[in-house]
This record gives sequence, structure tokens and C-alpha cells, in this order.
Amino acid sequence: MRGKMRGVQRSSTRAVGATSLRFAGSSGVLGVCARGRSALDRSVIGLCSLALAALALCATRRAAAQDRPASDAAVVAPPAPTPTRYAIEASLDPTTHIVDGTLRLHWVNESAAPAVDLWLHLYLNAFANDDTVFMRESRGQLRGVRNPGRGRIEVTSLRTDAGVDLLPRARTDLIRGDATQMRVVLPSPIATGDAIDLRIVFRSHLPPVFARSGYVRDFHMIAQWFPKLAAREPSGVWSSFPYHGMGEFYSDFATYELALSVPTGWVVGATGEQTSEEVRGGRVVRHFRADRVHDAAWVAWPHFRERAVTHEGVQIRILYPPGHDAAVPRHEQAVREGLTRLGRAFGPYPYRTLTVVLPPRGADGAAGMEYPTLIVSAGPWMDMPGIHTPVPEDVTVHELAHEWFYGLVASNEVAWPMLDEGLTQWATSRVLADLYGESRSAVSLPGLTLSNFELQRLFALHGRPVPAPGLPAYAFDDTSYGRSVYLRTALVLETTRRSYGAARFDRAMGHYARAQRFRHPTPDDLFASFDGVFGGGFSDRVLRPALMRGETADARLVRLSSVRNSAGAYLTEIEAQREGTLALPLWIELRGEHGERRRLPWAPGVPRYRASFTARTQFTAALLDPDRHNLLDADALDGTIAHRRAPSRAVLSRLVALFYAMIAAVGA
Repeated sequence: MRGKMRGVQRSSTRAVGATSLRFAGSSGVLGVCARGRSALDRSVIGLCSLALAALALCATRRAAAQDRPASDAAVVAPPAPTPTRYAIEASLDPTTHIVDGTLRLHWVNESAAPAVDLWLHLYLNAFANDDTVFMRESRGQLRGVRNPGRGRIEVTSLRTDAGVDLLPRARTDLIRGDATQMRVVLPSPIATGDAIDLRIVFRSHLPPVFARSGYVRDFHMIAQWFPKLAAREPSGVWSSFPYHGMGEFYSDFATYELALSVPTGWVVGATGEQTSEEVRGGRVVRHFRADRVHDAAWVAWPHFRERAVTHEGVQIRILYPPGHDAAVPRHEQAVREGLTRLGRAFGPYPYRTLTVVLPPRGADGAAGMEYPTLIVSAGPWMDMPGIHTPVPEDVTVHELAHEWFYGLVASNEVAWPMLDEGLTQWATSRVLADLYGESRSAVSLPGLTLSNFELQRLFALHGRPVPAPGLPAYAFDDTSYGRSVYLRTALVLETTRRSYGAARFDRAMGHYARAQRFRHPTPDDLFASFDGVFGGGFSDRVLRPALMRGETADARLVRLSSVRNSAGAYLTEIEAQREGTLALPLWIELRGEHGERRRLPWAPGVPRYRASFTARTQFTAALLDPDRHNLLDADALDGTIAHRRAPSRAVLSRLVALFYAMIAAVGA
């Protein structure tokens, strides 16, 4: 959820698996990375001016221990129908903002144990009162948008195909004040391999748009709107949970067939591809189908404009409000570049359609969200030539990357949110950085470029400590969730990539994405892919400590001395200290007053570094981690020793953070 692009033509090469992938250029994106240091070397005055200008404008099951990923042909065939099927007929009343629906559900027990009950998610009930788990944990707000009103879902009939009434066997009072789960005790167990057919009649009262779903005026974002089965693990355990304030969703793959009724003249975008439409009186019914997805959402509004294009066999449909024509090409280019680059890195996008929704003004609560084959982006309505800021491309690429890390690689978003949000954040940043250069990946303005990974470091590692990224969603509040799950995960991954080799890292990540396609992986599956490429024990030394325990890699320079001896040479002594517990390979660069440079390696596992040598050169400055490989060091300023330290660098770093915060707020 949430997610930047624009720039010049370029091409670059990245290794994934055994093949070298050419990221063919066309128009680009804004980017997101941090090797270049030029952004931090700009003058304070220039940065302040640009910051004020920006304010005035308001504007990321186990893998085999092998070196190569599975071939695309083996894992990326067109999605086949699944045993479980949802067939939903739904009608929207735009005056009352009510969706009346009938769900015919065919469920096959593919687990190893008989099913004695069914667990259903009733997500809209999160907005029924102030005492739900969602409202208590979120304190009635999400991403700065406060809950403006109520919403709920009612199940009025629940019967088997044989007519057995299961509603008296259903309970929703499983947690005090919360009815976002329904447990249905079955009359008799469903054996492994057997199926049940249900007919469920429901009524969804949409809230004023908030937390991904709802309405504003006649715009309707209809998400998490029907009774949906919880995911059932292979062991036979239902992975059901209440709708958490920070968590998202988790369910099994299924085939979805939708028949959506709206007033004539209304535009509809939905999960899947439209198969037909029919007019019934003053209404139109549009039929959609999607195979092997784990959710379905739709949007309806009579004022949408539409842009339809095709890229690499995918029919892209962009639905946008009147007046956004100037911004649409940027979203389109972001999608084109994203489909190409993400597809080459993680396996091609397997569906034939992709719908991109730009919500109208006032619908911020629906923006920045992903659903199978449908993403909701955000951003300003205007384009500003020469002023490239993180939106709208960041949001569009981020939500598109979720089609892999959430959509295809369908991890439990409540138990391990880092596997969808964190991996998506990293993948988004890499796409943008590879397109436009890491030093200008966040902002590219006349006279100023900013690196997104470096800016993420400033936000993630400063302030009060946050829980480790690998914890469940409910371990976080609204601030720590973004800093840890999104940003810290991305920094861990990018630090690993820079420190241990981009080609091998890309191969490991590509293997994970391909091997876990259409599966429900855990962190162990991610770690197994990395151990398969980097060798056994790699994840235990690097990834687990950083992601599951939140260990840092802080280090600092302690002392530099370079003194001339009686022979006319200089005895140079350098000391450095690791403050964090995560051991990474580091370099120390010594610099002479006439431009001489010498690099010294600092091996992992060595807490205190000491070196001395004699040379004809006097070294007057030392720089720890000169290539900016280590993004897990909260204070990069203590990695520099010089007789003439760069003035006001600490102030400049804070201004950079302020500048980025203002830019990110524009249109978000």
C-alpha cells in the first residue's frame, strides 16, 4: 500500500538468475536510492529556497538451495482456474451508498485436516462503532485521514446448496466490540478433497471513504465489501484475524466472477477482465472474471475519463477525474516501466488486464492501495515540467509492485507485513533508482538532486526506537509501522545488496519471487532463497538479525593521526568502533591533502578496528563507508574525520528530511 517516476531515456543492465536483464529505457521515473553523496553536498541556502518553493507549490515454500531461479515458462503460465470459486452478483445504490449482493461460494478443502467450521472475514464491520479492533488500534485514523462515519456489512442469509440454514450456527461476537470475523460451525465435517457450496446474501453499507473503502459524493470505492473466507493453512488451521488498525489482508487463491450493477452511464473498474455487459432497465450490469487471485474490488463513478493502452500484452486501463489529463502520461509511463522492469526481475505479470484508478479530490482515503489487477494511485492533477517530485510515480510504481509482493507472492499481511510492504518498498525504490540514477531518485530539481534511500534512512533511523520489521502488524503504531515495515526493511535489503553484491542479491530475490508465485510464503522461504545463492547460514548472520530482531550496523571513526617522523615519512594511525551488533563488511577511505587516497577493509565480526602504517603521504581526512553501502547507520556524520569538516552538514541533513516530508505530502 502506498508507493514515484519521470526522467530521461536510459538503459541499464541488472543480473537476475543466470540471465542479464536489460531494463530498456523509455521515459522514466524519479528514482529512489542513495549511493551518490551530491545531494547532501548542496548549499544550505539553495536547499532552503527549494524547500520553500516546494511548500508553496503544495505541493516492496521454501526455495531449493540452488543458484538459479525457476524459468519463467515453468512458473508464469497464464493463471488457471482454482478449485475454490466466488460468484458475486452485486448492485450499487449510489443514493444510499449500499451494495446488495449474493455470493455463491464453492469451497474445496485442500488442507490435510477435515474442516469442522468455516471462518469468514466481514471487514466492513471495522467501521461499525468506535470499539472495534481497527478503531481502537488506529485511534480512528489511517494515514492522516480520520474516520468520517460508519460502515458495516450484514449477512442476511447463509445456506448450503441443499437448503440447510447455517446462519443460526454463525457467530460474530468473538471479540468484544468487534464483528469483523464470522465463525460458522458446520453440521458435519468437510473431509480433505471434499467441497461445500454456499449461497450468502449480504448488504454492505459503505462508509464515507476511509481506510481504503467508501464513498465521497457519487464516487464509490468498493473494497473489502463481501464475506470472504479466511485463508486455511495446509495443516488445517484457519488463519483468521480481526481487521487490525495497521494490518491488511490474507486469503487463499480463487476464481472470481463478478456481475456488477450500476446506473446507466456509470464507469466501472474491477478486478479481472470484463467479459460482457447487459442493460436492464435504467441500469447496466458488467461481468468480470479473474482466475487465481485472492480478492476482488471495484470502483464506480459516472465522471471517470479513461485512457486505454496495451503494453507487453497487458491491457492497461487508466480511470481518472476530469482535469487530470496532464498527469495521466506520467502514471502511464510509470506503469509501462514498472511492468517491464518488475516482470524481468520477478517474473512477468501474468494477467491480461490492469486497471489504474486515480481517485477524485476528497477521496484520499481510497488512494494508495492495491488489489489483484487493480491499483489505486494518487498524485497532483498537474504536471510541473522541470520539477520532478516523488509523486505521482512513487505511488503508482509502489502499488504496481504490490501485484507481485501481495498479489502473486501472497504472504500473510498481518503476520509478516514486511513481506509485502517492505519488499514492495525496496522494489519500488530500485525501479526508480535504476531508471534515473540513485542520486536523483527522490527529487530532481534545477540545481538539486536527492537520493531516496538516503532520505529513507533519515526517517527510519532517527527518532524513538521502533519494533523490528519482521514482527506482526499489530506490534506497530501508525508511525513505527511506516518507519520499520516499509523503510527499515527496504534499507536492510538495499544494504545487503550493496554490501554483498547486486548480481547475487537480485538472483536471490528473483528466485524467491518466482518460487513462491501463487503460494503463501513465510520469512523462512525468503531466507531460504538467499541461503541458496549466498550459502548456508547467510540469513542467520545478516537477514534474520536485521529483519527479525532489528539489529543495527552503526559504526563510527574514533581517531585519525598522521604524524611526520624523523625520516620525513608519516606514521598514520586510524581507529574505528562498531556500535551496532549487525556485522557488515565496511571500508575506510583515507584522504591526503593533495588528493591521495587509500582504502582499508574492515572485516565483519571485528568490533574495533585499528590500523597503522608509514607512508610518504600525510592523510588528513578519513571517511567510513565511502560508497554508502551501509544504510543502517543512523548517524553518517560520525563516519568522517577531517581537519576541515564540511560546514553545517548536520543542519543540511535535517533540512533535506524536512524538504522530503513536504514534497511527499503533495497530493499523497
